[in-house]
Amino acid sequence: MKKKLPEIKSFLPPALVRLNGKLLVVPNYIEVSEGTTLEEVYEVWIKDEPAPGPGMYCSNEELEIWKAGKWEEYKSNKDTEITEEVLSSKGDKKYTVTLRNGIWSCNCVGFSFRRSCRHIKEVQEKHKQNAA
Repeated sequence: MKKKLPEIKSFLPPALVRLNGKLLVVPNYIEVSEGTTLEEVYEVWIKDEPAPGPGMYCSNEELEIWKAGKWEEYKSNKDTEITEEVLSSKGDKKYTVTLRNGIWSCNCVGFSFRRSCRHIKEVQEKHKQNAA
């Protein structure tokens, strides 16, 4: 007799695998009865959107926003686009700072190495003051 399948929550779609003689639903590694079909598994699958985390699909800055409980507010402002030119510290070059889809970028050399730079911080600070 087959056991009733439990609710399966995961971000990734489930799959059935055989491991050490057991039939399992992955990615949760839940043991299921022999003869369980993938269609039956999909009937109890609930797509569970993961919380943001570094290296996943958000920056460390976004992770801090999420930890501070301001993720929904941040997401609602994500459609904002900003493109500004900023002078280099010597004043002889211009760099373009862009905010698109909630992601900051700059075409300076420092950003290409560190994924952060003073030009971005300068534009962010300017826009914080304007929003206040």
